[in-house]
Amino acid sequence: MIFSNNFVFAKYWYTPSFIESSENLISILPGVKPDVSGSVLGGNSIVINKYIDDERKEAAINALKIFTSKEMQKKITMEFNLYSGIFDLYDDEAVCEKVDCDLFKSVQFINRPSYNVENYEKYSDNYRDKVYRYLYGNAKVEDVLQQIVDITKIYYISCNTKESIVGVIAVIVVASIAIIIIISSSFLFMGRYKFYYQFLSRPLWFINLGGSILVLMTTIFEIIKALTDTYTKPDSKKEAYLLLLSHQNISIE
Repeated sequence: MIFSNNFVFAKYWYTPSFIESSENLISILPGVKPDVSGSVLGGNSIVINKYIDDERKEAAINALKIFTSKEMQKKITMEFNLYSGIFDLYDDEAVCEKVDCDLFKSVQFINRPSYNVENYEKYSDNYRDKVYRYLYGNAKVEDVLQQIVDITKIYYISCNTKESIVGVIAVIVVASIAIIIIISSSFLFMGRYKFYYQFLSRPLWFINLGGSILVLMTTIFEIIKALTDTYTKPDSKKEAYLLLLSHQNISIE
């Protein structure tokens, strides 16, 4: 039906051959907020075989430099009606005579998170399932958005008592154990306990105790690092719609 032009409205991938043969108006998806319309980027990955010799690797790198150069991207855009990721081209009058520059300049592109998930298909199914719970079910938007964030977010224990006291307790426990280890090193200098520590030399005991303290302190370091992470929990239905739009493509009317 898409390629027969037998439709009033359709949402589909941007396809040059179809665009050229279609008499329909091409537009961005309407958004909740003015001038905000998300569209997912799609395409193929380009890789270089690591098992080839260095000479071929260098040749492949040079070829990629040519393919991704501004001059070559301009030529491809103008001759094949394919859009480029070099947005400066959409300010070129010659390019805009061939393609609709305003269309692509008005879209906020979103890259698929395939680079930080092991299985994108599973992530996509999980993502849509949670969004549909809000759109077609009784789930609250705040809960759904938090669940979407939880798919890939890694949490740390926080020292912020407004969130939880677990972080403070963890710091106190770790610090207390570290202090006990430091104090226990004094037994190495007490003659009556020398018999119990003679299977290691004194320097090795200090190395052992110091390593134990460093291992314990990594917990505190992670908590301190987490203090720099900020996350504002969404509280608006509009943000859910925008989040959903971020997984859509250019529409065809």
